[in-house]
Amino acid sequence: MYNWFYTLFLFACSSKNTDSSEIIPDVYDGPRQLDFLILDNGRMNLHRIDEIGTQSWSVSVGSKPRDLVLLPQNRVLVSNQNGATIHDLSDGDETLLFDDYENVQSVVPMDSGYALFSQQENSVLVHIHTSDGIVHDSITLSGYRDLRLARIISGSTSSDLIFRFTASEPYRIVEVTADGNEIRSIPLDGKGYNVEEMEDGSLLATTGDDACLDQIDGDGNEIHTWGCESAHPDIGLDWSSGFSRSDDTHMVVSNWLGHSNWGNGPHVVEYDMNNNVTWNWADHEMAMQITNVLVLDARGQ
Repeated sequence: MYNWFYTLFLFACSSKNTDSSEIIPDVYDGPRQLDFLILDNGRMNLHRIDEIGTQSWSVSVGSKPRDLVLLPQNRVLVSNQNGATIHDLSDGDETLLFDDYENVQSVVPMDSGYALFSQQENSVLVHIHTSDGIVHDSITLSGYRDLRLARIISGSTSSDLIFRFTASEPYRIVEVTADGNEIRSIPLDGKGYNVEEMEDGSLLATTGDDACLDQIDGDGNEIHTWGCESAHPDIGLDWSSGFSRSDDTHMVVSNWLGHSNWGNGPHVVEYDMNNNVTWNWADHEMAMQITNVLVLDARGQ
Protein backbone atom coordinates (compact mmCIF):
# COMPACT_ATOMS: atom_id res chain seq x y z
CA MET A 1 0.00 0.00 0.00
CA TYR A 2 1.35 3.41 -0.93
CA ASN A 3 1.65 6.38 1.36
CA TRP A 4 0.18 9.17 -0.78
CA PHE A 5 1.77 11.87 1.35
CA TYR A 6 5.11 10.51 0.18
CA THR A 7 3.99 10.65 -3.45
CA LEU A 8 2.91 14.28 -3.11
CA PHE A 9 6.16 15.08 -1.32
CA LEU A 10 8.21 13.66 -4.18
CA PHE A 11 6.17 15.55 -6.75
CA ALA A 12 6.74 18.80 -4.92
CA CYS A 13 10.49 18.15 -4.72
CA SER A 14 11.00 16.65 -8.17
CA SER A 15 12.76 19.72 -9.54
CA LYS A 16 15.39 19.93 -6.81
CA ASN A 17 17.65 17.72 -4.73
CA THR A 18 16.69 17.14 -1.11
CA ASP A 19 19.31 17.56 1.59
CA SER A 20 20.63 14.13 2.53
CA SER A 21 19.82 14.69 6.21
CA GLU A 22 16.08 14.82 5.55
CA ILE A 23 14.08 11.69 6.32
CA ILE A 24 11.84 10.79 3.39
CA PRO A 25 8.47 9.42 4.56
CA ASP A 26 8.14 5.68 4.13
CA VAL A 27 6.24 4.39 1.09
CA TYR A 28 5.08 1.34 2.98
CA ASP A 29 2.77 1.29 5.99
CA GLY A 30 1.69 -2.36 6.15
CA PRO A 31 2.58 -5.35 8.35
CA ARG A 32 5.52 -6.64 6.28
CA GLN A 33 8.81 -6.88 8.24
CA LEU A 34 12.30 -7.81 7.04
CA ASP A 35 15.63 -8.62 8.62
CA PHE A 36 18.30 -7.54 6.12
CA LEU A 37 21.83 -6.33 5.47
CA ILE A 38 22.65 -3.24 3.41
CA LEU A 39 25.93 -1.78 2.17
CA ASP A 40 26.24 2.00 2.04
CA ASN A 41 29.04 2.90 -0.39
CA GLY A 42 28.57 6.60 0.31
CA ARG A 43 29.32 6.47 4.04
CA MET A 44 31.20 3.13 3.90
CA ASN A 45 28.99 1.28 6.37
CA LEU A 46 27.43 -2.15 6.71
CA HIS A 47 24.05 -2.14 8.47
CA ARG A 48 21.89 -4.94 9.76
CA ILE A 49 18.30 -3.73 9.99
CA ASP A 50 16.29 -6.25 11.99
CA GLU A 51 12.62 -5.27 11.95
CA ILE A 52 11.65 -8.74 13.20
CA GLY A 53 13.96 -9.13 16.18
CA THR A 54 16.55 -7.11 18.09
CA GLN A 55 19.83 -7.71 16.26
CA SER A 56 20.23 -4.41 14.41
CA TRP A 57 23.75 -2.97 14.26
CA SER A 58 26.02 -0.79 12.12
CA VAL A 59 29.76 -1.03 11.47
CA SER A 60 32.26 0.78 9.28
CA VAL A 61 33.75 -1.10 6.33
CA GLY A 62 36.42 -0.32 3.76
CA SER A 63 36.06 2.14 0.90
CA LYS A 64 33.62 1.38 -1.95
CA PRO A 65 32.04 -1.78 -0.55
CA ARG A 66 29.97 -3.84 -3.01
CA ASP A 67 29.62 -7.56 -2.41
CA LEU A 68 27.64 -9.42 0.28
CA VAL A 69 27.94 -13.22 0.51
CA LEU A 70 26.56 -15.35 3.33
CA LEU A 71 29.05 -17.74 4.90
CA PRO A 72 28.62 -20.67 7.29
CA GLN A 73 28.69 -20.09 11.04
CA ASN A 74 26.43 -17.02 10.95
CA ARG A 75 28.83 -14.77 9.02
CA VAL A 76 28.85 -12.55 5.94
CA LEU A 77 31.67 -11.80 3.49
CA VAL A 78 31.98 -8.14 2.43
CA SER A 79 34.17 -6.75 -0.35
CA ASN A 80 35.75 -3.30 -0.50
CA GLN A 81 38.09 -1.72 -3.02
CA ASN A 82 41.18 -2.90 -1.11
CA GLY A 83 40.08 -6.42 -0.19
CA ALA A 84 37.52 -8.06 2.06
CA THR A 85 36.28 -8.53 5.60
CA ILE A 86 34.12 -11.11 7.34
CA HIS A 87 31.47 -9.99 9.82
CA ASP A 88 29.57 -11.87 12.49
CA LEU A 89 25.84 -11.54 11.85
CA SER A 90 25.03 -11.28 15.54
CA ASP A 91 26.96 -8.07 16.20
CA GLY A 92 28.95 -7.07 13.08
CA ASP A 93 32.28 -8.03 14.63
CA GLU A 94 34.97 -7.91 11.92
CA THR A 95 37.70 -10.29 10.80
CA LEU A 96 40.08 -8.81 8.23
CA LEU A 97 40.87 -11.00 5.22
CA PHE A 98 42.72 -8.77 2.74
CA ASP A 99 43.52 -5.05 2.58
CA ASP A 100 46.39 -4.68 0.09
CA TYR A 101 44.62 -4.62 -3.29
CA GLU A 102 43.18 -1.94 -5.57
CA ASN A 103 39.86 -1.68 -7.42
CA VAL A 104 38.38 -4.85 -5.91
CA GLN A 105 34.74 -5.17 -6.92
CA SER A 106 33.75 -8.63 -5.73
CA VAL A 107 34.95 -11.40 -3.41
CA VAL A 108 33.53 -14.92 -3.35
CA PRO A 109 34.31 -17.99 -1.25
CA MET A 110 35.74 -21.16 -2.77
CA ASP A 111 36.06 -24.65 -1.33
CA SER A 112 39.68 -24.00 -0.43
CA GLY A 113 39.85 -20.21 -0.18
CA TYR A 114 38.60 -17.05 -1.86
CA ALA A 115 38.54 -15.37 -5.26
CA LEU A 116 38.99 -11.58 -5.49
CA PHE A 117 37.87 -9.81 -8.66
CA SER A 118 39.39 -6.42 -9.46
CA GLN A 119 38.77 -4.11 -12.41
CA GLN A 120 41.82 -3.10 -14.41
CA GLU A 121 41.72 -0.58 -17.25
CA ASN A 122 40.27 -2.98 -19.80
CA SER A 123 40.35 -6.34 -18.06
CA VAL A 124 39.26 -8.24 -14.97
CA LEU A 125 41.99 -9.61 -12.70
CA VAL A 126 41.07 -12.61 -10.55
CA HIS A 127 43.24 -13.46 -7.54
CA ILE A 128 42.81 -17.00 -6.21
CA HIS A 129 43.69 -17.31 -2.52
CA THR A 130 44.02 -20.30 -0.25
CA SER A 131 42.00 -20.26 2.97
CA ASP A 132 44.99 -18.90 4.89
CA GLY A 133 45.30 -15.90 2.54
CA ILE A 134 48.20 -17.04 0.36
CA VAL A 135 47.90 -16.11 -3.33
CA HIS A 136 47.64 -19.35 -5.25
CA ASP A 137 47.09 -18.00 -8.77
CA SER A 138 46.11 -14.91 -10.77
CA ILE A 139 43.92 -14.92 -13.87
CA THR A 140 43.50 -12.06 -16.36
CA LEU A 141 40.27 -11.84 -18.36
CA SER A 142 40.88 -9.29 -21.12
CA GLY A 143 38.37 -7.01 -22.81
CA TYR A 144 35.90 -6.38 -19.97
CA ARG A 145 34.94 -3.05 -18.42
CA ASP A 146 32.68 -1.91 -15.57
CA LEU A 147 32.88 -5.09 -13.50
CA ARG A 148 30.65 -5.12 -10.45
CA LEU A 149 29.74 -8.42 -8.78
CA ALA A 150 31.15 -11.70 -10.09
CA ARG A 151 30.41 -15.33 -9.36
CA ILE A 152 32.11 -18.67 -9.98
CA ILE A 153 29.51 -20.87 -11.65
CA SER A 154 31.62 -23.97 -12.26
CA GLY A 155 34.97 -25.53 -11.45
CA SER A 156 37.15 -25.94 -8.39
CA THR A 157 40.72 -25.29 -9.56
CA SER A 158 42.26 -22.28 -11.30
CA SER A 159 42.35 -24.04 -14.66
CA ASP A 160 38.71 -25.16 -14.84
CA LEU A 161 36.86 -22.19 -13.34
CA ILE A 162 33.99 -20.51 -15.19
CA PHE A 163 32.99 -16.98 -14.16
CA ARG A 164 29.81 -14.95 -14.61
CA PHE A 165 29.57 -11.16 -14.34
CA THR A 166 28.18 -8.09 -16.11
CA ALA A 167 30.19 -5.87 -18.43
CA SER A 168 29.74 -2.72 -20.52
CA GLU A 169 30.33 -1.61 -24.11
CA PRO A 170 27.85 -3.13 -24.80
CA TYR A 171 25.88 -3.88 -21.63
CA ARG A 172 25.75 -7.63 -21.19
CA ILE A 173 26.15 -10.67 -18.97
CA VAL A 174 29.20 -12.76 -19.79
CA GLU A 175 30.24 -16.27 -18.87
CA VAL A 176 33.93 -16.86 -19.46
CA THR A 177 36.46 -19.59 -18.69
CA ALA A 178 39.73 -19.06 -16.83
CA ASP A 179 41.64 -19.09 -20.13
CA GLY A 180 39.47 -16.29 -21.53
CA ASN A 181 37.08 -18.33 -23.67
CA GLU A 182 33.72 -16.55 -23.66
CA ILE A 183 30.97 -19.16 -23.44
CA ARG A 184 27.96 -16.83 -23.42
CA SER A 185 27.26 -13.15 -23.92
CA ILE A 186 23.70 -12.14 -23.06
CA PRO A 187 22.51 -8.58 -23.80
CA LEU A 188 21.15 -6.35 -21.03
CA ASP A 189 18.93 -3.27 -21.34
CA GLY A 190 21.19 -1.25 -19.05
CA LYS A 191 24.31 -1.26 -16.89
CA GLY A 192 24.37 -4.46 -14.87
CA TYR A 193 25.46 -4.99 -11.29
CA ASN A 194 24.49 -8.41 -10.01
CA VAL A 195 23.40 -11.62 -11.74
CA GLU A 196 21.67 -14.61 -10.17
CA GLU A 197 20.59 -17.82 -11.86
CA MET A 198 17.05 -19.03 -11.18
CA GLU A 199 16.07 -22.66 -10.68
CA ASP A 200 14.81 -22.89 -14.28
CA GLY A 201 18.10 -21.61 -15.73
CA SER A 202 16.88 -18.08 -16.43
CA LEU A 203 18.87 -15.14 -15.06
CA LEU A 204 18.04 -12.22 -12.79
CA ALA A 205 19.94 -8.98 -13.40
CA THR A 206 19.51 -5.34 -12.45
CA THR A 207 19.91 -2.78 -15.22
CA GLY A 208 21.00 0.51 -13.65
CA ASP A 209 19.32 3.80 -14.44
CA ASP A 210 15.94 2.40 -15.49
CA ALA A 211 15.73 0.99 -11.94
CA CYS A 212 14.58 -2.45 -13.11
CA LEU A 213 15.28 -6.02 -12.08
CA ASP A 214 14.85 -8.24 -15.14
CA GLN A 215 14.41 -11.97 -15.47
CA ILE A 216 15.77 -12.99 -18.88
CA ASP A 217 16.41 -16.14 -20.86
CA GLY A 218 19.73 -17.17 -22.40
CA ASP A 219 19.15 -14.92 -25.41
CA GLY A 220 18.35 -11.83 -23.36
CA ASN A 221 14.58 -12.03 -23.90
CA GLU A 222 12.59 -10.59 -21.02
CA ILE A 223 10.53 -13.07 -19.00
CA HIS A 224 9.54 -10.90 -16.05
CA THR A 225 10.38 -7.49 -14.60
CA TRP A 226 10.25 -5.99 -11.12
CA GLY A 227 10.53 -2.33 -10.19
CA CYS A 228 11.34 0.14 -13.01
CA GLU A 229 10.98 3.90 -12.81
CA SER A 230 8.54 3.75 -15.72
CA ALA A 231 6.19 1.46 -13.76
CA HIS A 232 6.59 3.38 -10.47
CA PRO A 233 7.24 7.00 -11.47
CA ASP A 234 6.17 8.53 -8.15
CA ILE A 235 8.17 6.67 -5.49
CA GLY A 236 11.69 7.96 -6.14
CA LEU A 237 13.35 5.08 -7.99
CA ASP A 238 16.69 6.07 -9.50
CA TRP A 239 19.19 3.24 -10.05
CA SER A 240 18.93 -0.50 -9.41
CA SER A 241 22.06 -2.29 -8.23
CA GLY A 242 22.11 -5.17 -5.72
CA PHE A 243 19.07 -7.33 -5.07
CA SER A 244 17.94 -10.25 -2.93
CA ARG A 245 15.01 -12.67 -2.97
CA SER A 246 13.06 -12.31 0.26
CA ASP A 247 10.98 -15.42 -0.54
CA ASP A 248 9.76 -17.36 -3.58
CA THR A 249 7.53 -14.54 -4.81
CA HIS A 250 9.16 -11.30 -3.63
CA MET A 251 12.26 -9.43 -4.78
CA VAL A 252 14.07 -6.76 -2.78
CA VAL A 253 16.08 -4.30 -4.88
CA SER A 254 18.48 -1.62 -3.70
CA ASN A 255 17.69 1.84 -5.02
CA TRP A 256 21.14 3.43 -5.28
CA LEU A 257 20.86 7.19 -4.75
CA GLY A 258 24.24 8.37 -5.99
CA HIS A 259 24.83 10.88 -8.80
CA SER A 260 23.60 13.71 -6.50
CA ASN A 261 20.25 12.04 -5.76
CA TRP A 262 20.88 11.66 -2.04
CA GLY A 263 17.73 11.77 0.04
CA ASN A 264 15.34 11.55 -2.90
CA GLY A 265 13.76 8.12 -2.48
CA PRO A 266 13.66 4.82 -0.61
CA HIS A 267 16.91 2.91 -0.14
CA VAL A 268 15.49 -0.58 -0.75
CA VAL A 269 12.14 -1.68 -2.17
CA GLU A 270 10.35 -5.03 -2.22
CA TYR A 271 8.06 -6.09 -5.09
CA ASP A 272 5.70 -9.03 -5.52
CA MET A 273 5.20 -11.04 -8.72
CA ASN A 274 2.68 -8.46 -9.96
CA ASN A 275 5.26 -5.70 -9.44
CA ASN A 276 3.35 -4.18 -6.56
CA VAL A 277 5.42 -2.49 -3.86
CA THR A 278 4.96 -4.64 -0.75
CA TRP A 279 7.55 -3.02 1.52
CA ASN A 280 10.37 -0.49 1.51
CA TRP A 281 12.93 1.03 3.84
CA ALA A 282 14.50 4.48 3.99
CA ASP A 283 16.51 6.31 6.61
CA HIS A 284 18.45 9.23 5.17
CA GLU A 285 20.03 10.11 8.49
CA MET A 286 21.53 6.62 8.78
CA ALA A 287 22.34 5.85 5.16
CA MET A 288 23.40 7.72 2.03
CA GLN A 289 23.47 5.42 -1.01
CA ILE A 290 22.75 1.71 -0.73
CA THR A 291 24.58 -0.35 -3.30
CA ASN A 292 23.63 -3.86 -2.14
CA VAL A 293 21.08 -5.68 0.00
CA LEU A 294 20.87 -9.19 1.44
CA VAL A 295 17.64 -10.39 3.05
CA LEU A 296 18.05 -12.70 6.04
CA ASP A 297 14.36 -13.17 6.92
CA ALA A 298 10.92 -11.84 5.99
CA ARG A 299 7.59 -11.97 7.85
CA GLY A 300 4.04 -10.86 7.17
CA GLN A 301 2.15 -10.22 3.96
